[in-house]
Amino acid sequence: MVNSIIKYPVRWSHLPKTQKVQGVHPNVLRHMCFDTIENPLSVSSANLLQNFFTGSRLASDSKEFFGVVLGFQRQNKIPGSVVAVAKRVFKFKMPEELLIRDRASFPVQFVNEKDSKHYSAYVLAFSNTYNKLINSNKSFLMHPARRGELENEIKDSFIDSKLVAERLTTLRCYGYDQLNICELERKYRLYESKLVDLQLQLSKVVASEPKLVKDPRSLQERDFSCISSDIVRKHVFLVYRELVLSKDLEILKLPQERLYIYQGMVNPIHPLLVGYEKDYYGECATIHHFGVIVKYLRALKNGNFNDLLKLCLEEEIECIGRLLDFTRNVELLEAKEVSTFNEKIYGKTVDDFEPGNFNFLKNSTKISWLTNAYNAVEKLDAWSYFDKEPSGKMGYMLSSDIQLREIGKELELDGHSGASMGETMRWMQKIRQMGWQTVVSENLSDVSNQMGVLQKARLKTAKSQY
Repeated sequence: MVNSIIKYPVRWSHLPKTQKVQGVHPNVLRHMCFDTIENPLSVSSANLLQNFFTGSRLASDSKEFFGVVLGFQRQNKIPGSVVAVAKRVFKFKMPEELLIRDRASFPVQFVNEKDSKHYSAYVLAFSNTYNKLINSNKSFLMHPARRGELENEIKDSFIDSKLVAERLTTLRCYGYDQLNICELERKYRLYESKLVDLQLQLSKVVASEPKLVKDPRSLQERDFSCISSDIVRKHVFLVYRELVLSKDLEILKLPQERLYIYQGMVNPIHPLLVGYEKDYYGECATIHHFGVIVKYLRALKNGNFNDLLKLCLEEEIECIGRLLDFTRNVELLEAKEVSTFNEKIYGKTVDDFEPGNFNFLKNSTKISWLTNAYNAVEKLDAWSYFDKEPSGKMGYMLSSDIQLREIGKELELDGHSGASMGETMRWMQKIRQMGWQTVVSENLSDVSNQMGVLQKARLKTAKSQY
């Protein structure tokens, strides 16, 4: 498939920047012509080639890549410096697959999956597929250069094989952080599309003729389908039908406050709503939604169902607008900050963090709390307190132990809640029982395990001298 769409030889100068970073299919690699690469290489050129060959190796099985390197050695046209980099990469130890399997063993969350029943099956199938590709030595299929082959491999397992292949490739090559960013961007695009669709619907409703009910007796709950809440839709339908049949629709033209329970006076709608419920809980639910029910009823005061549809569309547009802002200005920014931080931390070791230095964590507030707690425990020489559980079987959050109170006095300026104090003390207990190095190592491993193989290769090259 690759051979049929590529014109050979493939010149290095013609490769897109993305392919120079992530590598190419082995069928393309064996026909490469490094026309702008000189011998000897500069450090920057060597690093770029190293990334390229590392990515290309990840897109190949070991035999394919070995065959390419062997072919390079036999060609006089390939600069010796290029062959040297390719041989160097071939000798590299590839990322530990066990760590990748561990990373894929926990559910990968997809923000766009709406049906919870389907979601569980989807997550399980995704994780199983990921691990199956790893265990069967087909991880090279989860490379951008082999996306088509991956889609064909999984087409019998997934209806949306194209999307699944994209997700598998992103997770494998660029890690969980980038997968999360891609999912949030996909969710943002869905919101944008939905917003445009809703605005179009609203413009049509505003321009349309009034939609009046000719025969109130024919009203059904489905006529109020624009109301999303089941209980609200039910009660709006029941009350409106009763008001129309009793010719009391004029009630809805009363001022808004007259339709609520106001100054101890029972309003004209409340008795109707309560009458529909047979138990205490149903009545409570009705009262809880009373304001929303009244709002929708008032939209029907002129008997025009397009007024109700207009109100529902305006509310949905406002809601989608808020979700758009939150996704763009909060979720995406936070996800990108986490990704940037993890890349900054990657490659650091336990020796980079002296006891009491919690800068391997991202949250600045948490770092401050843990640092102050660590210093307080050191100052009071209270580490032995964490050898066992606090007394009273109520945890650190509610324990009245004298030593815990003394530590708490040292942390008064931190503004702890019971929960944050309990979590902070659990960290101190973990440090005491497991040791500082183990705690730091676990956190650094979590960062490494969530990264993709191409991402790791790029970071290793950037942080080392060729």
